[in-house]
Amino acid sequence: MRKRISTYSFLIVVGFIIMFFTFVNPRFLTWTNFCTIFKQNAILSIISLGITIVMITGEIDFSYGGIVGLVGAIFAGMIEKNYTPISVVFLLLAVAVGFGVMNGFLVSYLRLPSFMVTVGTMFIAMGLERAYSSGLTCWIKNEHLLVIARGEFLGFPNLGWFSLITLLILVWLIYFTRPGSHFRSIGGNEKAAREVGISVTFYKLLAFMLAGFLYGIAGILEPLRVSGAIAYAGQTYLLPALTSVFLGTTMFYLGQYNIPGTFVGAFIMTMLMNGLTLAGLPFYLTPLFQGILLVIAVAIASDRKIKQVKF
Repeated sequence: MRKRISTYSFLIVVGFIIMFFTFVNPRFLTWTNFCTIFKQNAILSIISLGITIVMITGEIDFSYGGIVGLVGAIFAGMIEKNYTPISVVFLLLAVAVGFGVMNGFLVSYLRLPSFMVTVGTMFIAMGLERAYSSGLTCWIKNEHLLVIARGEFLGFPNLGWFSLITLLILVWLIYFTRPGSHFRSIGGNEKAAREVGISVTFYKLLAFMLAGFLYGIAGILEPLRVSGAIAYAGQTYLLPALTSVFLGTTMFYLGQYNIPGTFVGAFIMTMLMNGLTLAGLPFYLTPLFQGILLVIAVAIASDRKIKQVKF
């Protein structure tokens, strides 16, 4: 009984928080606000799921802090110059995957620490973004493209569908395919994985590539969500994304980085920020609560003796 209470303690706390926000503002627990939360959560969840793939293999990835902003800036700039959207999307996904290849090669083949490599990659991408946009916001005026993020399908926001489809694909990939099994084996015991013949270097490279691909998708959707590429947009996801991943270790596959847990963790993060906004909290206090949640999530993860990533 005690173990069961410990397992669901965080979700119980979240339940009480939902009740509190509903009491403060009845609009919180409505279908309209639920859809709003899914819109706000879509980019965060896709980024967080990308990080989770890498962390499942025992590494860590901070490059999303630069890749998302760089991809978004180039996307908005090229769209405003009337380049064909489809060709721009393929080009930018290739760029994002290229960053993943660079990260994976340096980490898996040259055995460099993933923390330092991906922080360096993040700053490289941020520098390229600044060189391209000069630190200025580029607005998108193409209404046909903006409707992709603003529109709905079957009464549910398109961005929500994007995040749910991404979740389902990754659940299938990580838990029902051979590459996913190898990812989990490497993260569980890298030495044992090598001994049974798993190509650790290749699958770590593949994990970084998949993460880069997801960062690219997020980088394309983000300017569509806010109607433009805001300078250094990727940086705003640094704390929330990590917090979502660590919160995910308290759910489903307890003590392990996992796909469904990360998705729920991202949703909880967005829901809390949404509730604080409806409660009238000043926007500049949001990072304070994000930092507190990150510390709590890391503390819970440590208490469950989660396998630490390599820094």
